[in-house]
Amino acid sequence: MRHYGYIVVIVGALLALGLFAGCKSEPPPPPPECQTDYDCGVNQACEAGKCIKVATTPKMRAEAYIKRAEMLLAESRVNYPAVIEAYQAALREVPGVLEIEFNVGLCYMKMGDYERAESVFLRAKAEKPDDPNPVLALSRLYKMRGQNDKAMQTLNDYLASYPTNLEVRTNLATLYREAANFSATMEQIRAIFVRDPAHPGAFNNLGLLYLAQGKLLLARMVTINGIQAQENVKKVPDGGLFNNLGLIYLKLGDKDRAVANFRKANQVDPTLVSANLNLGHISLDFADFATAKKHYELVLSQEPENLEARQGLAQTLAGLGQHGEALALYQQLLRERSNDPVATFNLAVFYFDYLKNQSEAHNLFRRFLSMQYPDVRKNELANQYLQMEVTPDEAKPEAAQGPEMSAEDAAKMMEAAESEAAATGATEAAPAEAAPAEPAATPAPEQPAPAPEPPPAPAPEQPAPTPEPAPAPAPEQPAPAPEAAAPEAAPTPPAPEPPAAEEAAPAAPPAPETPAP
Repeated sequence: MRHYGYIVVIVGALLALGLFAGCKSEPPPPPPECQTDYDCGVNQACEAGKCIKVATTPKMRAEAYIKRAEMLLAESRVNYPAVIEAYQAALREVPGVLEIEFNVGLCYMKMGDYERAESVFLRAKAEKPDDPNPVLALSRLYKMRGQNDKAMQTLNDYLASYPTNLEVRTNLATLYREAANFSATMEQIRAIFVRDPAHPGAFNNLGLLYLAQGKLLLARMVTINGIQAQENVKKVPDGGLFNNLGLIYLKLGDKDRAVANFRKANQVDPTLVSANLNLGHISLDFADFATAKKHYELVLSQEPENLEARQGLAQTLAGLGQHGEALALYQQLLRERSNDPVATFNLAVFYFDYLKNQSEAHNLFRRFLSMQYPDVRKNELANQYLQMEVTPDEAKPEAAQGPEMSAEDAAKMMEAAESEAAATGATEAAPAEAAPAEPAATPAPEQPAPAPEPPPAPAPEQPAPTPEPAPAPAPEQPAPAPEAAAPEAAPTPPAPEPPAAEEAAPAAPPAPETPAP
């Protein structure tokens, strides 16, 4: 080993003198330090030919398990059972660490195991009553269960003792707004602005309040002011505000700027659920199935049970010709929600257009009509399909088709949207909710909230090299972006300008209690 070292030094010296200028061969790599753990000393192990120190204390071993959990959470498709296993292994080394237990609860909630998640959050809340994280997580869990009154009560109880917590107030404002209690919403927004005039969650809620009231210009002004406030005061952009501005532009009929703002939201926060859903819907409309699949899968990597993304992914798989996978996903959705009219309608279209199974398709269309779903468009399409017979070249109902566009043209249109020259055809999008709190650990729980249900519109069919896309609608109820999420406790054991050239008034405090018309 020493002789080899001297050889390297000598060769280096000769090269420096130019004596070996004609020799271009590289010196051989140094031999490995070890081949097995037995070649290393005490408390060391052999990895890739090197001896490394191994964890020798419970704390060190717990840290190693937490690092493994973090690596698993960074994967494109998170394996939550494996993450839970890593966290639980850490807890076996350092029992009772509340932060690690809380992260296990978040994983359970991501998986839809609400009972176990609730048990973890309640225990954390009892042990640390001043910590807002368990309160925010419980509120979100109750909301996902449809227990909105219980979610509001949980937040109000916390604010009675800790009235200065702005993230809890932001979540409460969101719940009031969704319940159409606009006076209570405005009361919470005012309380937030008094303490933080640039709070992104307050701007988000105020803009969405005006949007719900049909005051589109006020909604746009407030949201642009919020974007400017983040740039000038917070120095950190908020993806939810850009997403909401995109939604407002859709309502105003400016689809170019809508798409540009959805893309900006995705650029600011690539994990933002609502922006990925909206871009998935738009890509699906353009028959850009590969891009749509990317966005839907990103949502599902964070929220495996997200109904919107699963429905969109099924349509995308069908468009890509992966009929077996699409059918399995459609059938799984119906097994879980046997009376879901949207899933029933989409599966009927898939059977008719892709599998050419007229009998099964017609049975599903009749079942859909029997549900008396209050969607005139879908009912018209279902009746049209019932009058049709499957043939190899069967045309779809004319009303269900969108403007013809090749896949190449669609891709160009999507690229143009980035510079605010986007094409038409974007589906209705969902608002981003109040801005998420700064996450302190993983996994960071998104805070989706039901958006105002848009008028359903079938996804236009676009000629593409892949099989013809179904005229089924884009996923029905776009899920919103994160609200003021519970910033997770650290899992360590103890020891750009707006894309639209839009002129707006300077950032301002909230409007008066009774919004101006």
